[in-house]
Amino acid sequence: MSDATDPGQENEVMSLDQHDSEAFFEALVNPVRFNQKLMAAFEEHDQRVTSKCVTAGDQRLFLPLTSITPVRDS
Repeated sequence: MSDATDPGQENEVMSLDQHDSEAFFEALVNPVRFNQKLMAAFEEHDQRVTSKCVTAGDQRLFLPLTSITPVRDS
């Protein structure tokens, strides 16, 4: 049985006004299409950068980067 206090099981609720809810919906149904120049920049970034340094209090953590999955034009 799942523990209800498990952070992986929590949900987040957003309260949006009319303008923001329309903008949010529009972004979901019409995602940004990346052009070739931006796609090339993402690919170059993936080749050059392998981790990201994050400061947590007085500690520095190096986290592996995850790739962004763009919506490609057909």
